[in-house]
Amino acid sequence: MSGRRPIRDPRLFVLRGFCVGAIAFMSQFLAVVRFTFVGLQFLQLIHGYSLLQGARAFLPVAAVVLPVSQLTLPARPGSPAASTTGPCCPQAACSWPPTCSD
Repeated sequence: MSGRRPIRDPRLFVLRGFCVGAIAFMSQFLAVVRFTFVGLQFLQLIHGYSLLQGARAFLPVAAVVLPVSQLTLPARPGSPAASTTGPCCPQAACSWPPTCSD
């Protein structure tokens, strides 16, 4: 479906910063979605967690991601503070040990 006024002007992707930012945002989003879905299936099928136990095992991810994302909000998009803490935050949460026990 095409129109006279597209939502996003495709010429913006010629700008190096915009293109790199769009690719980085898309890759981080896909990694988080993949981690969530595959991680929950792993906990349920391999470790035998129920759906509630699997969701509870992901609470440390929220405990790390939410406060750190609030700290980086004042940072300008593309600044070193936002660029380094954004990808490191999910990694820190994933290295936290699971909270559920059998």
